[in-house]
This record gives sequence, C-alpha cells and structure tokens, in this order.
Amino acid sequence: MSYQEVMSLRQVGRLNEAISVAEADLRNEQSHWTYSALFWVLRDFCRLCIERNQVQSARECIRRIELIIRNINDSQGYAQDALLSLKRQLTPYVAEVQRLSENSKNGQEELAYTQICELNRNYTLSPLLHEDFGWIIYRYLRVCYETCGSFNARKALKTYLELQNKRPSILHSSILRIAIRISEKYNDFKFLPFLGYWDLTMFTSDDLQRVLTFAPSSNLEDDCLAEKCIERCVKSKYSLEEINESFRVNSQISQDDIYYAYSRCYFFDINNCKDEDKTFFERIDNYLAEIDGFHVSNDYHSKILTLYLSKLPKNKSELAVLTINRWGLGNFRNEDWVKGKKEEKVFPSLIENVITRYFQGLENNSFHNVDPEFEILLEKACEKYDNEQLKRNLAILLSAKGDKERALAIYKSLLLDLNKYYVWKELAEITDDLDLKISAYCKAIVSEPQDDFLGDIHLSLAKLMIDDGLFPEAKRELKTYADTYQRKGWHINENYNSLISQIPNDVPTAENNNPFYESHMSSAEDFVYSDIDWTTMFIADIYNSKKDGNKIVKKVKLISTDGVSASLKYNKLVGSNKELGKCYDVKIHSKEGRNEIVLIKESEININQLLPLVVCYVDYHNQEKKCYHLVSENKKGLLLSSAPENLKEGNFCICYEVPAEKNEKSKRMKAIFHSLIPDDEGIEKFPLETAVVDGVNEEKLLFHCVFGRNSGIIIKYKQTKLRPKIGDYVLIRYIQERNKDGRDIRKMLTIEMTDTIDKVLKKTITGKIRIDYNFDGEEFGFVEDYYVPTSLLEGINEGDLVCIDVVFNGERWRAYRLVKNNIK
Repeated sequence: MSYQEVMSLRQVGRLNEAISVAEADLRNEQSHWTYSALFWVLRDFCRLCIERNQVQSARECIRRIELIIRNINDSQGYAQDALLSLKRQLTPYVAEVQRLSENSKNGQEELAYTQICELNRNYTLSPLLHEDFGWIIYRYLRVCYETCGSFNARKALKTYLELQNKRPSILHSSILRIAIRISEKYNDFKFLPFLGYWDLTMFTSDDLQRVLTFAPSSNLEDDCLAEKCIERCVKSKYSLEEINESFRVNSQISQDDIYYAYSRCYFFDINNCKDEDKTFFERIDNYLAEIDGFHVSNDYHSKILTLYLSKLPKNKSELAVLTINRWGLGNFRNEDWVKGKKEEKVFPSLIENVITRYFQGLENNSFHNVDPEFEILLEKACEKYDNEQLKRNLAILLSAKGDKERALAIYKSLLLDLNKYYVWKELAEITDDLDLKISAYCKAIVSEPQDDFLGDIHLSLAKLMIDDGLFPEAKRELKTYADTYQRKGWHINENYNSLISQIPNDVPTAENNNPFYESHMSSAEDFVYSDIDWTTMFIADIYNSKKDGNKIVKKVKLISTDGVSASLKYNKLVGSNKELGKCYDVKIHSKEGRNEIVLIKESEININQLLPLVVCYVDYHNQEKKCYHLVSENKKGLLLSSAPENLKEGNFCICYEVPAEKNEKSKRMKAIFHSLIPDDEGIEKFPLETAVVDGVNEEKLLFHCVFGRNSGIIIKYKQTKLRPKIGDYVLIRYIQERNKDGRDIRKMLTIEMTDTIDKVLKKTITGKIRIDYNFDGEEFGFVEDYYVPTSLLEGINEGDLVCIDVVFNGERWRAYRLVKNNIK
C-alpha cells in the first residue's frame, strides 16, 4: 500500500483500517513517508479518543506518536504543533483556558485576564496552556494599559515574562510593542531592564526588517520593531553606550543599525523644534554628547549636521568648529560629497558647507588648534571640486601653519586662472619676499577697476612705501584710500592716521602711482607665470565686440605661426603702432580650450621674420562685410579685412598669409596687406596654360575650355572679345582656389588664341561607325572607342566609314564633327 492509499482511508474516516495498513507498510519499509502516514492517522485517532473522553487511549496514542515523530522530516514544525495540540487537549483546565481565551477575544479582556490569573494562582497552569495565557495578557494590556495604571501594567508584563511559551513568536513581539506603549505612558517604567528580561535575541526576522520611511509612523505596527525599541530607549534617556551594550547581544543587530535608529530618533526630535525654540541647540548638544567617542555615519547623522549649519548664525562660526569636531570629521559618507539639485539650481554639498563654516571659525580664532583631519578633508575637497574658494582656504590654512611653500604653490596655480585682486592680495599677505609682496599689491590694484574694494590694499602698500622712503607715492596711496572712504561715508581705519603721521608734511603727493605699479609688477608676474614659455604672436585682426548692454569693446586677435590664437582688449596692448602685423611676445595660459594672454610685451621680431609674402589677386570686394576676397599665387583663397582705399577688384597686391587658427571651423584663411604691385608684375605669378575649347553655348553666351582630365574653365562672352569654335586651342592665364567640396575652381585673367600645341586635346579618327540606342530610344554611336552624339548621326547607318574630329572634355573623348567617307 502507498502513502496516498493510507491518506485516502484516513480521509473517509476508516481510521482502524488505515492504522493497520500504515503499520503493515512500516514493517515492510521504514521511511519518512511510512512514518508520516502512521503519524497522521494516529493523530486523527487520538483526537477521536479525546472527543469520546477516552483519556487513557488518547494518552497511549500520544506515547506512540512521540516515538514516531522522531523519524519524520518536520522542517516546518507542522507535526510538532499537532502533537502539542493533542497534549494541550489532555492538559488539566484546558477547557477553562479556552473559554477564557474566547471571552478575551469577545470584549471581556479584563475579566478574562483576572480569571486566568486566579486560575493560575490556584492550580499552576501547564506550560502547554501558556500560549493562550499570553494572548489573554496581550489583549488585556492592549485595551487597558492606559487605564489600569503603571503597577498593574508592569505586573501583567511580569506575569507574561514568567510564562514558558514559544519564543521568538508573534505573541512575544506583540507583547514588546505593548511594552513600548506602556513605557511611553508611564515614566516609572524601566524600559531597558525590561528588554533584558524580554531577551533581545528573541526578535523575529520581521522585527529586524527596516521599513524605509521618511519619518516614524504613528502606527507602531508599521515600524521596524528593533529600531522602535532603540528609539524608545533614546526617549527614555538611556545613553548610547547602554543601548549599544544591551542590543549587541543580538548578532543580527550591528552597531550601524543601532546608530542609525539612534540618529533617526534624535533627528526627528530636533527637526520638530520651531525656529524660535531655544531648545534646538540644546538638543543638538545632547545628541553630540551621547555620540562622543563613537564612529557614527548614517543619513540621519548627516541630516542633523545639515540642520545645525542651517540654523547657526553667521557670526557664530567659532561654535561650528567645536560642534563639527564633536560630530566627527571622520563620519562623512560618500553621499555627503554630492551636490544638491532642485530643478536647474545646484546647491553646495554638505562637505562644502561644513568646510565653509569650519574655516570661518578657524579664521576668527586665528587658526589655533587646527584638527589635522580638517586639513585632510579640505585637501580632498580641493581635488574633487573646481572651487577657487576652497583652494584659497587651503592656502591660507597652510600659511597659518607655517607651510608657506605649499601655500605659495596654490596661489601660483590659482592666479593662472583667476586674475582677481583678492587673490593677489592674499599672495602679498603670506609671502615674506618684500619685492613679491609689493608687486602683488600692485597687481591687485591694477586688476580691479573699482577702488571701493581696495582700501586695505592701499594701506598695506602705503606702509611698505613708507618703510622704503617712498613718501610721495605713499601719500598718493593714502589719499586715494581717504577719498574713497569719505565719498562713501565709511569709517576710516586708525591705521590711516598712524601712516599719514609718518610722512613729512612738506612732501608732495605723487600725481598718480600708475608708473610705480607698472614698474613693480614684474616680480609677481614672474612668480606666477615663470613656467610658461614666451611665444611670439602678431596682430591678425582688429575688431569691435559687443558685450553686456551692447557696449562695444575694441579687441584684437593675435596669432602665432603655428595657428595658436588669443583675443585681447585693444587697450591692453603695449607700445605704439598697434596695427595689423605688429608682433608681441606673450605668455598664454590655456584652460578648457580657451587661450588667455597673461603677459604681453613688444617683440623685437618683425612680421617679415615670421611670415612669407605672397602675391594675391583681388577677386572681389564684399562691401557688406567690408572685406576683400583674394586668391594667392599658392592657390589659396584669403580674406583681407583691412586695406588701403585705392585697392580695387582686379588689382594685384602683396600680402602676408595668416596661418589657419587651430580648432577653427572656417577654411577661409586671412591675409595682412603689405603693398600694391603693378598688374604686369603680379600677373606673372599666376598659371599660363594651353586649353582646348570643348563646348560653346550661344544661348548662355559662354564657352568651356579644358586643360586636361577633370580640369576645365568656363569663360563668359562678356569676359573676352574672342569667339572661338570647338576644337580651337587657346592660351589662358587664370587664378585657382579650392572650394569647400575640395574641387579646384579657376577664373580667367587673360585669354588668346594659339597655334602652339603642347597638349593633345583633339584629334581626327577614321573608321566604321557602330550604332546603339539609349533607354529613351535615341541613337548614338562609336568609332572605335570614341563617342559620337546623336546630333552628328543624321544620314549615317551602321557600318558606314566615317571621319570624325574628337575633343577631350575632361572625362572622355567626344566627336564634334563627322564626315561620311563614300569610298567603299
């Protein structure tokens, strides 16, 4: 018999027969299936005995079941639960407990709880009934915990903890959820000690499952129970150390889990403070006091710091240093480096905000006791972000520490991209080199057109001038400072009075200090730009550029012989004769594909030493764009934007050919005018070549000439008085350039008839003609391999002997005259 057959007998109630068959099967084969079949049949038989009150038979049946269950694969625990259910039904007072359990489910929670406690005191209920007992306690507490008082609630929990029910379980977790509510209701409830009795190793897998919510739920059932317990401990004022020690008994709960729940609880508590709530910073302080000494790194820990920085007044950055140190400079996450973004607006990352406030605090405290971790954080931020302020902060910090070599290197790098007065000022303040200090102050003044920002710089430079005995110049600096501050109505610094008192009264005030600035800027420039080589460039273009508000600014474009170009305001050029072709020695700094001239001086080199002269023909004048189109003897099309008024179309001139700019999309090169030359002298520089006329179009008043394969020219009647026929040889002088498609375009300069034959571009052929037809039914012919068009075939038949004159049209030979030969 099979397992299925035994189950079939069992299902129809033939239990005695099913037992006999199962026992017979078990004697023949001992397997999970044979033991299982007998187990379930005996289970049903035992239930029947219990229903009939045949207690002895039921107990005997349970004894047999206990022997059998050992040989069953009961991974899900179904068999074990069935056995316990049978034992429960034979347990004393089971009926009373079941009755009380039903009462507690039906609205008599308090009465059922009172009666089962009384029953247990009188008769000590079996552990088999403790599961029901526990649920009765739970239902009672769920309904009555708010009204029964602290003592009775705690007494009920103590009663539950003394039970011997299954743990972990849904009941055990439910009791803990109620205990949390009791703790919230009654201040005298010692929650953390209770957790020790409840046993924190008894969480179910669901109790440890984190629910990703933005805020704690009002429904206790929705939150991760383990986290809810930690949060309750926080609110009960237990220390993080106590919580950590208690919860780490559960190997499934990591320190990070504990810290996460801890920070989460504090965050929402802090975040709920109103703007005017004075306890905000107190709560922050309490939190930091608790986490001191722990490595806490999670989302809510970072959010707490973000909240703090957002509410800390700008004038209290010294407090930020202390707070951030306590928060932990080593507690940042990768996410804290990411910038925020809302719609199209980008916001600084937490790291950037922290560094800004921390640095301000250090600066206000003269950089005393700088945490080495902050310097490391700042260096890392400088590498990650393209942020000039962070780099300046690092340089100032290094200088304050005495590491001026590294600080100067940062300023050298910064000033390559940032020619701002405040960066030059900071360079001057940290260097010990007196020449560099004076030079940097001069650069600061020259680089900032608005004197409103230069007050401190004028005072600092004046002091250095006084120390060097330059009283007139120092007096000018101080006057400039005083004039600006008086005009603005600002308070004049006490240093001004001290400095002005050091200058003799009879010393005149220098008219202006521009000569001094110009003569003293070289030290700063050499410091910043020493690693950049000098490059000789020339003015290739002078033009007007529109800026904001449509203000027109005159600018120049300079180009080197290898095509490197850079633009500059015209008024930045030094020296005289600032015209096209003028050469300068420059230092160029490139960033993000843009070239910037950082230093410039007149060059001893002349443009004749840089560029060759070429003869050009003036093809046409574009009056709209105010430029001339030239074609050079080198077959290049050039644009000339500046030329003498007497230059006309058809003239010949000498120009400098400007190199094409690198990364310039336009293929049209530019030229710089040198001089006009006579026509007979200029024309000799252009090609003179024999061609054959291969086509005449009387309707369009033009003819076409061919020089060779894929090489031809169109000549209009209006260009010449010649009216040649097909097959005539002509001598043509022309200009030539390449168009955008890469094809050579020729334009005639002169043309004349010629008998000189230096190319075979026409010939005469005699032979029999072959006739063929195209797709439209039109006939055409061939003599040998020479093509005969339809227009020449009138009266000609297949095989006729003919004499044809053929001309080469640049691609193939084509007949233009045919004579029929009547000789047979």
